[in-house]
Amino acid sequence: MLLSGGGFVTDRQVRRLFALVNTEGIREIAAARAGMDAKTSRKYRRQVRLPSEMPVAVHGRTRSDPFIEIWNDVQKLFEDNALSHSIRTNQRPKCL
Repeated sequence: MLLSGGGFVTDRQVRRLFALVNTEGIREIAAARAGMDAKTSRKYRRQVRLPSEMPVAVHGRTRSDPFIEIWNDVQKLFEDNALSHSIRTNQRPKCL
């Protein structure tokens, strides 16, 4: 039951890994038979926890955006600066 790269490891795979580590002589073979990469198997052997017991990574913002109120002004400053630079150097502004 090999996953094609990038899949999530299931609790079932880790349980199988824990069982195979005791019977297989080589840990990399146990990892392959459990359907995961050797590096991933080291992570779970070291933690001695199932994937469902691992903390979940935070996705998205963890705090409010400090520039939300002034971002339009900041963007206008960037555009004005690009325009004045293009006038000084006789080049077309890249951001407009």
